[in-house]
Amino acid sequence: MTVLRFCPPRPACLLAMAVAPLVVLAGVAAPAARADDYLDRLNAIYASIPKDKRSDLVLLPLAAKMTDPPAEVRTEVRAALLPPSSKAWPAVAEWAQAAPQAAVLKAIVDITSEPDYLKAMVFAQGYGVDAVADQPALIEANLFTDVGAPPILAAAKFNYLPALDRVQILVQVETTRLADAANHEQALELLSHWLFFARQMADREFTREKAWGMNAMRTALERMRDVAYSDSVAATHILAHLKLRDRIKQLADPKGLLGIERIRLPQGDTTAAEQMLSMILIEKDGTNEDLFAPTLAKITSGDRPLRLFSEAAFWEKARKGHAGWFEARDMLNDLTNDWRKRWSLDPFDIVVRGPSDYAKRVDKDRHYVSLKRVLAAVEGLFPLRLALRTEAAGTRTALAMYAFVLQNTQLPRDLTAIRPFYVDPVDPDPYSSSKSILQYYVPVRDYPPQGPRGQQVLAEIRVWPGEPFPNFSINLGRPRADRGETDWEKNFVLYSVGPDDSKDFAKNATQDHADLEGDYLLWPPVTSLLRRYLVENGKLP
Repeated sequence: MTVLRFCPPRPACLLAMAVAPLVVLAGVAAPAARADDYLDRLNAIYASIPKDKRSDLVLLPLAAKMTDPPAEVRTEVRAALLPPSSKAWPAVAEWAQAAPQAAVLKAIVDITSEPDYLKAMVFAQGYGVDAVADQPALIEANLFTDVGAPPILAAAKFNYLPALDRVQILVQVETTRLADAANHEQALELLSHWLFFARQMADREFTREKAWGMNAMRTALERMRDVAYSDSVAATHILAHLKLRDRIKQLADPKGLLGIERIRLPQGDTTAAEQMLSMILIEKDGTNEDLFAPTLAKITSGDRPLRLFSEAAFWEKARKGHAGWFEARDMLNDLTNDWRKRWSLDPFDIVVRGPSDYAKRVDKDRHYVSLKRVLAAVEGLFPLRLALRTEAAGTRTALAMYAFVLQNTQLPRDLTAIRPFYVDPVDPDPYSSSKSILQYYVPVRDYPPQGPRGQQVLAEIRVWPGEPFPNFSINLGRPRADRGETDWEKNFVLYSVGPDDSKDFAKNATQDHADLEGDYLLWPPVTSLLRRYLVENGKLP
């Protein structure tokens, strides 16, 4: 074991810190004891969960046995985009059907089959190596949260998340394989189970974990629309309107597994900040000269031990202007209370629309730079939850619209026609300050695009898919003379007004980019349009 000695950041000591991969708080027994107390406080949240209700005990051991996915599907986004027409597809599909991956797919279904959220399984792995002491295979595979010894919660490494990334890649590949085999309903079923597992992750106690779960939920919801859209443009439709109705009800049930409004703010980050302050500050006094820079250097260098030297130098400089014990603890308390209040309010409440205490008092104040480094990510949960609400509302509404088409062979004049048989009520637009429902129109029928001489032109959307993909423009279809009346009747656009709260017929699908003017496109799904663009331009393997 390499021991890093905590000492004033003189050059010799800083050099020692630069090469040390593990921090041991030598000679500071009181802070170390308190460090264990903070860890115990978090782990107590999961202590009462019975083993037969723990999804982590089922999924992670199987995830450890997975083989690496092919390079062509190295991320879940690329896995969702890869079409069966790709030359790489046979190898990718073979990987998804291999025994280790098949076992994981079965486990996803098993751990999300209980429909009552009060009885459902929980991802309840505790934090630190001691929490998995009875699971040596997970320790060997590094599938746990490493908080160090003694524990520093703010330096936690969530080493199990890359394994869940691979599982998410697998789900995307299997979804494509099922849909390609005309098993669209099974593809939607798998995505539903994955959505509900991701929802378990949204209940975790650190922002990093919670954000992972919420983003995985967004991906699953959009992919559900993608599967339905692929069925809608096919010559023969596989999905049935009554099956889609059941799926919609599953996503709309307030007592069901989705329950976005039950997602709460994490406790891990603020507990980590509290622990950090107890280590870098002297109780009822100022900064701890011996521990301030080394502790924060450990927290901010992460998996890059060679950065300890530069980080320690930065933090020693920052120490001289840092807030003392009372100021820092009062600020942490104010931040926690402000976030909790804002989380419980409507997104358009005057309090929420104004800057948070973090933005006003911490973000640019050097006195609280340590709190900024530990807590900055919490702010991102607020827009993420709004985007997730939009994905859920859009998925329910889009599936209802498509089910209506399958039942009636035509699109309705407005969204209210889908109630009460498919949805009741129609989802409001989460981004709309006026609480209006989502925006819907049928190109040509509702808003005929006109050329300079009054001629019919193609309806076009400019899509902003985000990195690493370029922005692109794509036509929604061809004129009636090329495709026929029924094709136009099935081609509709569903969108949210987006962060700018202004409708523009989805001419610019900027999604949740708050700094761009545009709308949040829900149908056709961005994934479907991006795949089409990449295929038509030879940009997929």
